[in-house]
Amino acid sequence: MTKLSLDWVVGSAVRRSQLQNDQPFLYWLESRPEEQGRSVLCRWSSERGIEDLTPAPMNLRARVHEYGGGEFAVGAGKIFCISDHDQQLYWSDTQSLQWQKITCPASHDIRYTNFCWHPNGKFVVTVRERHQAEHVLNDLVSISLSGVVVQVASGADFYSSPTISPDGEKLAWIEWNNPDMPWDCTRLMEATLEATGHIEDARCISDGRAQSLQQPRYAPDGVLHALSDVDGFWNLYRFGERSPQPLLPLQEECAMAPWSFGQCSYTLAEERIYLLSWGETGSTLWQIDSTAKPLEHFQGRLAPYVAAKNDQIFLLHSDTSSPEQLICRQVGRAAKVISGETNAAGHNWVSPNLCHTESGVPFWLYPLSAEPSSKPTILFCHSGPTGVASPAFNPVYQFWLNNGFQIADVNYRGSEGHGRHWRQSLLGHWGEYDVADSLAVARFLLEQGWCREGSLFLRGNSAGGFTALHLLVQSRCFAAAALRYPVVDLPTLAGVSHKFEAAYLLRLVGAESLDDARLQERSPLRVLDRVRTPLLVSQGEADPVVPLAQAELLKHALEQQNVPVQLSCFAGEGHGFRSASTLMACLTDELTFFRHHGAFG
Repeated sequence: MTKLSLDWVVGSAVRRSQLQNDQPFLYWLESRPEEQGRSVLCRWSSERGIEDLTPAPMNLRARVHEYGGGEFAVGAGKIFCISDHDQQLYWSDTQSLQWQKITCPASHDIRYTNFCWHPNGKFVVTVRERHQAEHVLNDLVSISLSGVVVQVASGADFYSSPTISPDGEKLAWIEWNNPDMPWDCTRLMEATLEATGHIEDARCISDGRAQSLQQPRYAPDGVLHALSDVDGFWNLYRFGERSPQPLLPLQEECAMAPWSFGQCSYTLAEERIYLLSWGETGSTLWQIDSTAKPLEHFQGRLAPYVAAKNDQIFLLHSDTSSPEQLICRQVGRAAKVISGETNAAGHNWVSPNLCHTESGVPFWLYPLSAEPSSKPTILFCHSGPTGVASPAFNPVYQFWLNNGFQIADVNYRGSEGHGRHWRQSLLGHWGEYDVADSLAVARFLLEQGWCREGSLFLRGNSAGGFTALHLLVQSRCFAAAALRYPVVDLPTLAGVSHKFEAAYLLRLVGAESLDDARLQERSPLRVLDRVRTPLLVSQGEADPVVPLAQAELLKHALEQQNVPVQLSCFAGEGHGFRSASTLMACLTDELTFFRHHGAFG
């Protein structure tokens, strides 16, 4: 088997997102590890090919909710975007690409994201987040090209997804309050929009007391659509004069948990709708007109973005045997790759198998042989914890497989992609159900002979690090563990957590306040004296979500117990490493650490 270079592994981790069509161009955002994670606005047309629109060092990145997304919007021949270095807004017409700054606050205390152009091209409606001395305030505002800011909606804790009707006379949006997250309970709102950017007669279209609504969008005929999980899965509904009408009832998700802004898993064309759905074994592209029919089923994973123009449909696809590709699909023609690696198929890639423990916990197993065989195996605990393990091609997983490690990727209770009930089941039980499910997979691997004592390893990032630490407390079956920016001490983290997740952390463990005893009881720091497994910790020094202090507490506690522990800190890195040099250093360190502490042969 040909050895994969770290340069290739990291270079293949280019992330594309936020497909937007403004004829004759398709636009998207591209995050590039080799440029220190810089996000570049790109566009493509059949006549001109691919163009970079934002020159270095301009980096498009929003920091609302700390996870960003929704960094640009195209419409009426103009582009609106946000630059990371000053968190200010810029615009340009689509021809000259001469970027002009619109806003100019003195600091990052004011942040913007999730833009929607008014059809007249004179202003956008956007989400604003203001960081004040004791409070963080979120609202909706309109901003003109001259920088005039008008407050549109306020009073809720959070806002997202502003969308304007084709005639410019209506504005719809999503809002919600603590302690809910946007995948718990939200409200769909609508108001009359004036040409000045003000609104009148704001009203609730659908109360989210028992549902999560997301991605509102107006059809060309002016009828509002949105996704709702009121029946257990995020499906598409039409909000006309009568009660909401489901357009394609599925026992599959048609959206992903909105950790970041800007997801678009359906598009409304003149006479049809293109919709994405995600099942347990793959993704499907649907066409809805007078009937609904599947156009194509994809192995691996489609990203939650779709755009269309004429008969062309644009998708971001990662199958099980190649890195992510931006593809153009036309009925009756072979898919055309617009961006992404096209020569990866020649390698002997390992594809995952969907497995279940005897208790029904789903996980993806990447085996190194067709028959059960004892091999060094890494158990992955995904982050979130409202995240997901998917069969999409992962260059990092292929790196581990290429170096002789099998992979087991767990979808414990609380993971998205399996419906509302599975997603909500973790509330009040974080550190219990996720740990029990992950431990069930570890025991299943050992009992089935897929690995043996001394050759089972553990990986987890962020909330996955929290789950992993509890696994190390409860079991000695792991030879070593490598964690990135792990959650270690809940009381401390809850006291400094950013607004978006502050109540989320409490609700996950069933706590009602910062002094609730359950925070202390469920905190890994309290029971680290039971850990004996060697541990490697990687941490960004500028992480605003899980601060460096968490990793330092972990290192100190394990040193007191004489447990082998190594802490690597990376300057300039936040929550989720972006730089190629950091990503390569982490993989190199983790491989060396596992080989030193594990049993091989």
